[in-house]
Amino acid sequence: MQVEILTGPTALRWHVQVARACQQAGFAAFAAPCARGGEKIAGLDLLLAFERLLYRAPDCALQRLTPLAMDPGSAGDAAFVVDLSGAPDTRVENAPVLRPLYDGSPDPAAAVYALLDRRAPKLSVQLRDAQGARIVAQGAIGLRDRRILSFGLNETFARVTSLLVRVLRDLRDGVHPAAIPDAPGLSSPNSPLVFAVGALAEKIVANLLTRNSVSAGHWRVAYRRLQGEGVIETLQWPPTSWSILPDDGQRYYADPFAMVRDGQTHLFVEEYPYATRKGLISHAVISPDGTVGAPRPVLETGCHLSYPFIFEREGQVFMIPETCAERRIALYRAERFPDRWTLDTVLVDGIDASDATLVEHAGRFWVFAALSDGGGSSWDALALFYADNLRGPWRAHPRNPVLIDASAARPGGAIVPFNGHLRRVAQDCSSIYGSGMTICQIDALDPENYRQSVLARLAPPTFLGERAAHTLNRCDGFEVIDFQASPAPREFRRIFARPAVAQAG
Repeated sequence: MQVEILTGPTALRWHVQVARACQQAGFAAFAAPCARGGEKIAGLDLLLAFERLLYRAPDCALQRLTPLAMDPGSAGDAAFVVDLSGAPDTRVENAPVLRPLYDGSPDPAAAVYALLDRRAPKLSVQLRDAQGARIVAQGAIGLRDRRILSFGLNETFARVTSLLVRVLRDLRDGVHPAAIPDAPGLSSPNSPLVFAVGALAEKIVANLLTRNSVSAGHWRVAYRRLQGEGVIETLQWPPTSWSILPDDGQRYYADPFAMVRDGQTHLFVEEYPYATRKGLISHAVISPDGTVGAPRPVLETGCHLSYPFIFEREGQVFMIPETCAERRIALYRAERFPDRWTLDTVLVDGIDASDATLVEHAGRFWVFAALSDGGGSSWDALALFYADNLRGPWRAHPRNPVLIDASAARPGGAIVPFNGHLRRVAQDCSSIYGSGMTICQIDALDPENYRQSVLARLAPPTFLGERAAHTLNRCDGFEVIDFQASPAPREFRRIFARPAVAQAG
C-alpha cells in the first residue's frame, strides 16, 4: 500500500523520518515535491548553527536535504497522501489526505514560533476525504530542555511522525478515527535572537549552580503511615505529615516502591550517587515505629537503573527496573530477597522504554512504559505491551504509542484496582519533569484499544516544600512518594557572593 508524501520545494530531514516510519509500518512511501512551502524564518539557520557550536546540538529535524532519498512512485497509485509541505491547502487529491497541524496551522513555522516562545506547540492531524476535513488525532508533547531549539524541534517532529503513522495504520486496518474538537493555537512573538540570548543567560546560571554543587534536581523520598485509602483512591493529598528518608547530599533517592514480606515493610529506591552519575537500586526496611535506616545497594549493573517496580507472584519476588540505557525491558528475580537478584527474562528488546509498570488484566499481563523513539521525549508517549504469560512472548500494542500527552502518559507508580476499575498514576511533565501527578482511570485495555480518563491532577504537595514529584506508591501500612525541592534563597546568595574558582585540569 503506497503513501505519497508531499514535501515543500526542499526536502527536510524529518520528511525522511516520516517516510522511514511509514516503511517500518508496512507502507511503500514516495516523495512528491510541491512548488510552495511554509514560511522561512529569518535568523533560524543561524540560531541552529549557533546551537550546534555551543551546545553540540544534534542534526535538526528541519535540516535541508537534497535530494530526498525515497523510492519513486506514482501519485495515481497512492492509497493515502501525507501533506508535509506547509503550503496552504490548495491541491486536490483523489486519496485521503493527512496533514499535521501546529497550533492549528499546517506551516511548521508555527511550531518554531511556539518553541521560540518556550512552550510546546499543540499537535494534531487533520484528515481530508470524501466526508470533509476533520481533526482525528492530537498530542501534547514534553520538552526536556526549552532553552535549546534543536532539541524541541526534534521532539516535536518525532511525535508528529508517531501521530501520522498511527492514523495511517488505523485507516489501513479499517479503523475510522472519530473527529476530535480542535482549539485555536496561540501566537508566539519571540525571535531567534531573543531566544538565543535568553537561553545563553540561563545556561550560564545553570553552570554556576553545577560548579558550586547546588543541585536543583536533588530528589528525596518521603513516606507516611497509611490507614485506609491512599492518594490514588482519595484523589487528594492527605493532611497527615510525611517522614523524609535521610540522605548525605552526595546522592539522591527517588522512584520509591514498597512491599510487605515476612512481616517487614521493604522500601526499594533508585539511588543516584553524584560521584558516579549512574543509578542503582537500593533497599531499606521501614520499622514498625516508622524509622528507617540508610538504604543499601542491592542491584547494580553496567547501565543506569531506576524505577524498581517490584511485585510478588507464586511465592517469588520479581523486579522490573528501568534499563532504558540497554534498550530493553528486563525481568529480574530475587535469588535471595531482598539483596540478591538475577536476570530472569528480557521481556521486550530493542526499545527505548522507561518506567515499565506491570499489571494483570482480563487474563493477560500488560506492561505500561514511556516510549522514547525517533528522537522523541520520554515524557509524553505511552506504549503498551502484552503477553499471555509473564515471561512472554510479549507483543507491542498495534496503536503504540497509544497516548501522546506530557501531562498523563509517563507511568508514575503501580496500577491498582479500585471500585471495579484500574487506576494508574501518571507523571505530569507538561511544564517540567515531574511537575505533578495525574490520577487516571483506565476505561479500555485490550489488544485493539486503549482509553483512559483523567480523574485528578495533583500539583506537588506544598507541605513538603517541593517543586516536583513523580512517583507515588503504597503497600499495606505505608504510602511512599518522591519529591524535588528548590534550592533555598540563601543558597543562591551564597553562590553569587562567592568568587569564581578556576577549574583544575
